[in-house]
Amino acid sequence: MNETVHGADNRVGAKAADARLAELTAAVESGATPAATTGPTGPTVAQFADRWQRANKPRHDERTGIWSGWSPKTAKTHADNVRLYILAGP
Repeated sequence: MNETVHGADNRVGAKAADARLAELTAAVESGATPAATTGPTGPTVAQFADRWQRANKPRHDERTGIWSGWSPKTAKTHADNVRLYILAGP
């Protein structure tokens, strides 16, 4: 388990992080499941992978005739690898 404590980069922030560490340590030592804190969350792995693939998808500029992004074969290979080996789980 890991957790990020967001706070100021000073003594007050350090005290908040130490207090949360003490709470987690006490919960683990007593055999309880530590209570989760609610805070800012980022994108999931699936969302990040989708954004990454959309940003690199093959695109053809009709005006210049130039392709950008991955080749279609590379895009399919990456999509298959993400789906099969990262998102599918064990």
